[in-house]
Amino acid sequence: FITEEQATAARAETLKLRTPTDAVVHAEYVAEAVRQLVHSQYGAETTTRGLNVYVTVDASDQAVAYRALRRGLLDYERRQHYRGPEGHVDLPGDPAGLDTRIAEALTEHPDNDELKAAVVLEASGKKVVAVLQSGESITVTGDGLKPVTSGLADNAEPAKQIRRGAVVRAVRGAKSQGSGEWTLTQQPEVEGAFVAMEPRSGAIRALVGGFDFGKSKFNHVTQAWRQPGSSFKPFIYSAALERGFTPNTVVNDAPLFFDAGTTGSQPWEPKNYDGKFDGPMPLKTALAKSKNMVSIRVLQSTGVHFAQDWITRFGFEADKHPAYLTMALGAGSVTPLQMASAYSVFANGGYRVNPVLITRITDNRGRTLQQST
Repeated sequence: FITEEQATAARAETLKLRTPTDAVVHAEYVAEAVRQLVHSQYGAETTTRGLNVYVTVDASDQAVAYRALRRGLLDYERRQHYRGPEGHVDLPGDPAGLDTRIAEALTEHPDNDELKAAVVLEASGKKVVAVLQSGESITVTGDGLKPVTSGLADNAEPAKQIRRGAVVRAVRGAKSQGSGEWTLTQQPEVEGAFVAMEPRSGAIRALVGGFDFGKSKFNHVTQAWRQPGSSFKPFIYSAALERGFTPNTVVNDAPLFFDAGTTGSQPWEPKNYDGKFDGPMPLKTALAKSKNMVSIRVLQSTGVHFAQDWITRFGFEADKHPAYLTMALGAGSVTPLQMASAYSVFANGGYRVNPVLITRITDNRGRTLQQST
């Protein structure tokens, strides 16, 4: 699968894009999404007909997106409680046997791109010396040990303790350190997604569906249904504008309470994020301040069923957003791609375009079989 702008082909089985300089750009989730789209149209011929598929993804944008997502997830992981080493191995005393055992251990725990696997040779509360798969010895001190502090404590559980023989993860150039410094960390358990698209054409320029395609093929850009929260409020406000509200319409930011008879289940007393109520304010101010009470009142005035139908014009699915007042606070379900596409409607002055990933498909003789308009 190759970009339209940079038609230096990467072979499909690598599931990666390549730039003209032959630098690998991680686009595994892109390739799998394309494979599924093509297979849905051509079936078994997808892999036998010699098809060439050109995609909208830009290699440089994709590389930046991939790094940004991984950096964000690794930064988040450093703030979490240390769950312990990935394993422990018995290390012999003789150098030859030591090298062999380390190599065996790291074969079972391969590197994950910039997240390197390492076997600890010595460990204390102030310093950890470990060996990477390349054979390089690294020394981690100071801030580089903060994410694994609990694993270096004397009273740490044996399974979670960093000691000689522990298999750990290290990354070079942590956020607050120089580019040559190492930090001990762990494989992220949290996931994320990144998608960027041109609002006018719908062309997807970057798509990263998770931290590691090798670990999970689940594409969080297209398959992960999550609550959008306050990022959903502009769509509710746009429904109000359709109903006659204006940016200067004054709505009261005051407490609300709904008893069980009203909700049909449990009493509900929503709050603003900051816990404060600022009284009457223009609609544009309420949106800028993301006031929950105003959003609920706006939805009450607009009508939940009208709003539920209105948001389908942005590409949302009505059944994923039940017609209740909680819809004003983004209690429904969306995918990241849906959100990117929906916000493009605002950027386009009210026109909706569908996301586009494939620009054209040609056969093995270069004849165009399909082309996006």
